[in-house]
Amino acid sequence: MDIPGQTTLHANEYAAKHGISRRTVTRYIQEGRIQAIRRKGRTFVVDQAPSETPIEPDTAARVSKPDTQPGQLARPTEDYLIKLGQLSIQAKTGHRWKILAIILILGAFVAAPVAAWLYFTWQDTADDLAISQQATADITADLSDATATIKQLQADVLTLTADAAAAKTIKQSLEEALATEQNRTTELQTQITELSILFSQLGNASPPDTSQGTQ
Repeated sequence: MDIPGQTTLHANEYAAKHGISRRTVTRYIQEGRIQAIRRKGRTFVVDQAPSETPIEPDTAARVSKPDTQPGQLARPTEDYLIKLGQLSIQAKTGHRWKILAIILILGAFVAAPVAAWLYFTWQDTADDLAISQQATADITADLSDATATIKQLQADVLTLTADAAAAKTIKQSLEEALATEQNRTTELQTQITELSILFSQLGNASPPDTSQGTQ
């Protein structure tokens, strides 16, 4: 990129050609010892040795300010307004990048604890789930055992019920047999009493009188 009648180099190229640092080139530009222009955000320097004293750049290579008379307000030139707009855009862009960098850094600081919290929360949830699954398996096994025990108790109840019915039947049979034996005993006692009376009567009877018949 050239200024009419002069050759320009990028600031880095100028620094390398003249054996100085990029920071020195920037300082020379600020001191006015070399002429520079900016195009599309890049700095270009007139390819000439740095001056010992500030030089007056030509109109095409500088951001000029109009001459003013005492007591008059300065009227900005077109180049000055363009340069001012470029600086404003650069400042806003830089500010936006700084804000974006701060947001990214804050996001990283926030995301790391959140990610760690989510990981440990997930780990705790997984452990709790495993414990719950084991507890569910144990409860299921206990429930199965309890069901089997209930079925066995029901079978025992049915057996006891059947045994009770059989015992009741046996009891009734024994009671009937006892009643029959009691009746027979009563009858035997009655017969023994009758026989005793009969034997008593037979023992008290006198022999027949046969003496008169002999006379």
